[in-house]
Amino acid sequence: MKGYVVLETGEVFSGLWHGGVAKAGEVVFNTSHSGYEEIATDPSYFNQIMVMTTAQLGNYGESDEVWESSSIHINGFVCLDIQNSKRDSRWLTKLLNHDVPVISELDTRSLVLTLREKGTVLGAVVTAASEDEA
Repeated sequence: MKGYVVLETGEVFSGLWHGGVAKAGEVVFNTSHSGYEEIATDPSYFNQIMVMTTAQLGNYGESDEVWESSSIHINGFVCLDIQNSKRDSRWLTKLLNHDVPVISELDTRSLVLTLREKGTVLGAVVTAASEDEA
């Protein structure tokens, strides 16, 4: 199923929808190579759609012990690749259990360049049958 990041400026970026509930928020990015759990649970990211630039997320599992707070605060999780195998899909499952929409296989470089050029913009993470519908 296709997932889309739709920016208020009109740009649309497509990827693979993993689930969650479609949400809107400020679209921001983070270049950290680790710490995805801390980022998602950091209250300073409240209602933001997080675009991660690291190649793969969720590849070292998940643990509530490293959370910054008692809940997930982001309104979306967007990445190039997320660990989703028989061996381990704990991080993806954790996000989906908290209704956080997750999109992978999205050209995060292009999205980040757009955000750097236009500044922080509002957007939405949605699933749709086509880009036009999104």
